[in-house]
Amino acid sequence: MRIRNIMFTSVAIGLFATVLSATPLPTHTWVSGANGNDSNPGTRALPFATFTAAVVGTAAGGLVSVADPGDFGPFTINKAITIDGGGVGGSLTIPGAGNTGIGIYAGASDTVILRHLTIDGIGQGGTPIYFSTGGMLLVEDCVLEGSRAPGSTS
Repeated sequence: MRIRNIMFTSVAIGLFATVLSATPLPTHTWVSGANGNDSNPGTRALPFATFTAAVVGTAAGGLVSVADPGDFGPFTINKAITIDGGGVGGSLTIPGAGNTGIGIYAGASDTVILRHLTIDGIGQGGTPIYFSTGGMLLVEDCVLEGSRAPGSTS
């Protein structure tokens, strides 16, 4: 009887873990500088705090929207996605020379769209957007401040 209970418990835990891993990611998530938390599910009511968490928590081909202004930190993109600062405007600060604001390492057929963002190099240089791999990159209505072009000395 005891072995049967242990086996049932093991099977139940395994099924529960399978259901959790099969839960699809949302196609639209939110970030907020006012009340975001990376432990949140990324909904409008419970947004993420950083673009990093939002990219990880959003399905490929999905959309990340900015609910409230904030500095959402440097991040990496590895799939088709749209990051939209909307009317609020999303921003991120590059932490000094030699660093990258947004690194893009997406698949060969992936389209990445960056819209209504401000990327600030705080006068120290750095690379605002580094496009390593991907099918297409669209940068719409973005502001790049305080960064230097590669090879620039001023």
